Amino acid sequence: MTPSQTGRSWSKLLLPVFSLLLAVVACMCVPIYLDEINAACIAGAPSGTPMEEIEACVQFVYAMCPVPLDESQGLYQAQGCIASAVHSYYSGAPMTPIEDYEGMWGDHPTTPTPTAQVLPPPPQSYCDGLALTSPLDGMPNGVATFYWNPPFNQSATFEIIVMDENHTLLATFPAGTSTNVTGDVSMAAIGGGLQLWVKVRAYLVSATCDDEHLIWRAAPDNSAPPVIPPPIRPH
Repeated sequence: MTPSQTGRSWSKLLLPVFSLLLAVVACMCVPIYLDEINAACIAGAPSGTPMEEIEACVQFVYAMCPVPLDESQGLYQAQGCIASAVHSYYSGAPMTPIEDYEGMWGDHPTTPTPTAQVLPPPPQSYCDGLALTSPLDGMPNGVATFYWNPPFNQSATFEIIVMDENHTLLATFPAGTSTNVTGDVSMAAIGGGLQLWVKVRAYLVSATCDDEHLIWRAAPDNSAPPVIPPPIRPH
């Protein structure tokens, strides 16, 4: 085929496409419709199909499938019609022209919006929430006040248990239903070394819960001068 023949062949192919383009512009239709038809006829053509056949395919598909109004009015259905018309043209299967796309091939497929799954709250232990809150960074060598958070949604009575480094019991301070209690934790009162285990214990109806921490205790203050008794005067 000479270059002039090739040019004439492409001219024949582009002529109906140009005519369709004018129709699309005139009716304010979807611009990509022509691309859909042209690409489908080229892709669906058997190997070696002459340009005249592809041109005839474009004309056939255009006759079978009306131009959609816009992207929301039949574009998805038009794409299905184009595919069917191309197959009909090249295979010889019969096809009836489509007048409009309303109700054909269903609506455009959409991905359903996932529904957020609401998970039930995790089961809570009877002891959840119980926590010693103060003092955690050190105790005086004397009177200390202990504070804690109670278990969630549980009625309980409490006590503070003080132990030495080996978990040997030194003292207990009952608190009733209060969430704080004061006690003397000096070496003179309870003994022990510089580190003490402090445990808050909650007595629930169906369980006993503990939260304990190893806490430093201040050293005794031995810096005070000794008390010198007054001299005894002779009689």
